[in-house]
Amino acid sequence: MFSAFPWIPISFDSLSFCPRVAEILRFLAVLSVLPVMAGIGSQTPIQASSRTPPALLIVLDISSSMTAEDFKPENRLQEAKKDLKNFIANNPHAVVGLMVFAAVPRLLVPLTSDHETVLKALEKAAPAGYGEDGTALGSGIASAANRLRNGTWSSRKILLITDGVNNRGALTPLDAARLARELGISIHAVGLGTNEMARYFVPSAAGSLTEVRARIDIDDEALAALAQATDGSYQRVRNSEELGRALSSISLGEARAESTSSAGEDLFWVRACTWTALLLLAVEFALVQFVISELPG
Repeated sequence: MFSAFPWIPISFDSLSFCPRVAEILRFLAVLSVLPVMAGIGSQTPIQASSRTPPALLIVLDISSSMTAEDFKPENRLQEAKKDLKNFIANNPHAVVGLMVFAAVPRLLVPLTSDHETVLKALEKAAPAGYGEDGTALGSGIASAANRLRNGTWSSRKILLITDGVNNRGALTPLDAARLARELGISIHAVGLGTNEMARYFVPSAAGSLTEVRARIDIDDEALAALAQATDGSYQRVRNSEELGRALSSISLGEARAESTSSAGEDLFWVRACTWTALLLLAVEFALVQFVISELPG
């Protein structure tokens, strides 16, 4: 009798086929893993598409000269803010951030798809106070480039709005532009202002504003050079209408379709083949241990 299961009345002769069954089970287990070995799961995966937006960081000059009243009906800063609002509204597919600068740059809103937050911060942007005045073009560009370096975007662009000459910070605008270029960032610069005398207001230590009338210089050559260094653009505008047209001409590009891989159905078959092979081997092991080992040699 079969000693491992004494309550089952089976003769040894009736179990003589078991070694053959064990061989068949082992053979079927090998067949089960052949599809995995042949490459199921390493074939072309299922593709899922997503949209990667362009990224824009607005860098807005808030030095005292931006209060110059040669841009009607208000001044350079207020007219720039109005046209920037329209520009943001016309690019709903982009992620946008806002940075202001005078003597030092200051990030108001990091890159975001929440344009309403950017618009609210833009509305509150005010001229620099006493001790904060100046035009740190190089520092502003470098700080903006650092903010744009991370993330996956279809394009990276800085929109620089200024009316002056770099007179603060240790970094030159051109050196900052070269840094931006190394990070794949292009700079689109817009210079504001006429060549005429204009009234503007300078903050004093007492907290009041001092009226000044002067011709405000703008470094067209430097702004054009930094734009060219990054495959960007530079436009000089002398009134609100020209500013609106200049901003409208700047293209951020479209969102880029990105494909992501998914194992999907292939993963199901890998698991199915693996578990089938394991089950067959388990049955074969049990057959060898508890049946075949009891058969007489």
